[in-house]
Amino acid sequence: MYNSTIIESSIPKIIYTSPVPSVPVLTTSIFSRLFFSPPNDPDTIGGYPASASAFIDFDSGTTLTRAQTKHLALSLAYGLRNHPTAPARRGDVIMFYAPNSLSWPIALFASGQSENSSSSCSNISLLKPPLACDVLLPTPHIPQRS
Repeated sequence: MYNSTIIESSIPKIIYTSPVPSVPVLTTSIFSRLFFSPPNDPDTIGGYPASASAFIDFDSGTTLTRAQTKHLALSLAYGLRNHPTAPARRGDVIMFYAPNSLSWPIALFASGQSENSSSSCSNISLLKPPLACDVLLPTPHIPQRS
């Protein structure tokens, strides 16, 4: 056995600082950062055209635009918060279980679209089957390409 007091007191207490400037800490959510629409230009989302592709499903070729992604995420978030029997509240843990598809980024953005919320999403198999996220609702309807 050793005396921890002797060891701790023999270590010099020095505060090290980086020569690199500090990185500013953002005060907005990732959702707000990615999907911001200026009031004078509603056709722009996050600095890009609202009609620009945000996600493309390799297998089906289905494409989600930035506008569709924002709309679906906000719709799912609204449904989570306003569910008639089990509304989601800050601090709740919710699970979303779906095939690896365009539904998971919607769930991820929906779960983290408010300030000071956290979302985690992990692919439990790293293959085609399901992805586990912290949102639980049926897979949102995503329009198919014609």
